[in-house]
Amino acid sequence: MRSALHMNMLLDILKMEPFKTYYIQHLSLQLRIMAVDRDTLHSILKELPNLKHLTLSPCWISYGDASIYDYPFQLHSLYWGLIPDLSMNLFLRSQPSIQNLEFPEGYDPISDWFRFWPDLLPNLRSATATKGMLRALRDLEVVKNHQCQLKVQPDAYNAFLTERYKKWVEGS
Repeated sequence: MRSALHMNMLLDILKMEPFKTYYIQHLSLQLRIMAVDRDTLHSILKELPNLKHLTLSPCWISYGDASIYDYPFQLHSLYWGLIPDLSMNLFLRSQPSIQNLEFPEGYDPISDWFRFWPDLLPNLRSATATKGMLRALRDLEVVKNHQCQLKVQPDAYNAFLTERYKKWVEGS
């Protein structure tokens, strides 16, 4: 969803034809700072009982107050591109079924971010994030008990330089 208009259109369709909500298991939203209506986002998510995979593209906004929403789904995978803040933790607490979690490049919270939520994400098996976020995730019980595989998010700039170097070497 690239605009508030598109998000409102999706919400209208889901409400007019509720049987379609049961077919949606994957949802990818490209949010824009100026076009985000958090209430609409929460309303869309509340309409999707079978949602298993959610992607919230990188956007420097907060998720909003997740504590007031009761979601009908239990996610298996989540790509969290919004600001890592308390609302993120509340959303994660509402989704203990998450097995795969991914954060985009550049999301580095304070190192003891999850220290007060060690029981968060008990079913997590894989997390992909920057080194800073992975350091924060080390406080989760599933990580301490070696039940979760941590993967470092590739640094896009270093990948770009490596690729340019390879092309330069091939061209020499």
